[in-house]
Amino acid sequence: MYPDFDYFFKNNYQFTTVSAQPGQGKSILLAHMVEYFFFSENALYKNDIVLLVNSTSINTIIQSGDTLQEWFLKEFKFGSLSELISFFKKIPKREMAVLLLSLMVLMDI
Repeated sequence: MYPDFDYFFKNNYQFTTVSAQPGQGKSILLAHMVEYFFFSENALYKNDIVLLVNSTSINTIIQSGDTLQEWFLKEFKFGSLSELISFFKKIPKREMAVLLLSLMVLMDI
C-alpha cells in the first residue's frame, strides 16, 4: 500500500521526509501510515514504538530551556541516556523496537 515507506522501514535509514504545501494531506497521510504499519490487524510493525511530536511542542520544549534529550528522558521517566539505551537493548532482536520520531510541521507558512 505504501511501498516507499515500507522500503524505508525495512532498511537502516535514519529519517525520511514528507513535504507538500499546506492543506495537501501530509497529516492525513501520516495518520493513515501509522494506522497501516503499526495499529491495523495485520500491521507489519505492531511491536514497534511510534512517537509523534509536532513543531509547536518542540518550540515549547526549547523555549523552556530544555533540550529534546532532556525532555524525552523526563517525559518517559528515564533517569539517563544510558538507562534509555539499556531499556532498548533488553528487547530481543526479533522484536527490536524502532523509535520513529516524526516531526510534523502543522503550521502554514
